[in-house]
Amino acid sequence: MRPSHQARARSAGCLLIASLLAAQPASGSTRKDANDAKGPLDVASARLTQEKRRVEVQVRVHGPLPSLGALTPFPSRVQADDEPYLCVQLKGRVIGRKLLCPAETRKREVTLGLSSYGEAGYTTRRRTVAARLGRTEHSLELNFALRKADLAPGPFAWRLLSGWTGDECERPPLPLPGKRREERPRLPTTDPQENLCLDRAPDSRFVRGRFHPVRRVGCTRDEDLANTHGSRGKKEIALTFDDGPSSYTDSVLRILDRHNAKGSFYVLGDQVPGDANTLRKAVRHGHELANHSMHHERYPSSSSMKTTGMRIEAATGFSPCTFRPPYGLINGDVASVARADSMSSVLWDVDTVDWTLPGSQAIYQRAVNGARAGSIVLMHDGGGPRGQTLSALPRIIETLQSRGFELVTVTDILGEKFLWKEMHR
Repeated sequence: MRPSHQARARSAGCLLIASLLAAQPASGSTRKDANDAKGPLDVASARLTQEKRRVEVQVRVHGPLPSLGALTPFPSRVQADDEPYLCVQLKGRVIGRKLLCPAETRKREVTLGLSSYGEAGYTTRRRTVAARLGRTEHSLELNFALRKADLAPGPFAWRLLSGWTGDECERPPLPLPGKRREERPRLPTTDPQENLCLDRAPDSRFVRGRFHPVRRVGCTRDEDLANTHGSRGKKEIALTFDDGPSSYTDSVLRILDRHNAKGSFYVLGDQVPGDANTLRKAVRHGHELANHSMHHERYPSSSSMKTTGMRIEAATGFSPCTFRPPYGLINGDVASVARADSMSSVLWDVDTVDWTLPGSQAIYQRAVNGARAGSIVLMHDGGGPRGQTLSALPRIIETLQSRGFELVTVTDILGEKFLWKEMHR
């Protein structure tokens, strides 16, 4: 039955696609390739790297790099010999078989064609992925999100493929007995020995590596004494839940996830034991955990905050970045203790007063009538019966989203950044 709130969020989860050596999946290895193909897409070197939640591909060619607009994002098949393309070929038990091929460009962005292919090499299930672009006369750098390209943690193999078209690409056919040379039929081929403008890097095998899972571990810290709201210039709202975890928390998570909304949970240290799975689920689904003291005491001590933070981190791997003082009671000493423990202090500007059990309609009205751009809305997932809050929550989310608001974490609304860590196994 207590209105207390404060969130400290650090999230860490990034995926890094290590550049891969054949025998060692070390990040940052470069595969060199000989000057062995005609046309402008003869690969000189290729590098594939995972950077937290993103992938970086670096390609260098021996000749001048043509306009990407001249390339097809969706070759008809692996190593097609009648289309211009430059593709990363990936395969793995988890990710399946994929081609990622740059084409259309816009300023410093590029569209990647993402295709799946079967054992026969023909491509299917085509869609596009946005990527950041860097290029020079002889090199190309692509940077894109792992998740958007459907790349998941696990072992994989990769290589670079390129193809060009033109008269210089066709090897002159050998004359057949009794036939003039120009009458000899030419069959399509995917063999680089027969088509002079096809290239692979490496030439004879794939490079092996592993995509690593990433986890949010913390975030940067705001310097204000106490924050009651975020920027009024962005249509973002933070929904916060105090005094958990409890038997209601998992239901709150399901509602948030169903509506593609994020929440921030201000956790009591004495409630962590026994509910670690729920807290881990919250972090895994992109929500934020924050510090609300050990026992919901007034003006909590440094020991109370530290112990609560340590319990949350031990249970989830995430170190809270924000603190909400119980009952909203804060002074310079409490704020200094939180800051010394790398936490920003957070209050609210919209109070649903749901702890008084006013009914789900009253909770709904207070949330949607009071919320505006940058608002931090106070609700509870623990500390008493929370059925009314659960009943009101779907309507609150739907109404705010229908008004164009994005529901984000407290760390997001304060303009801070989550920190991520790559999890090697």
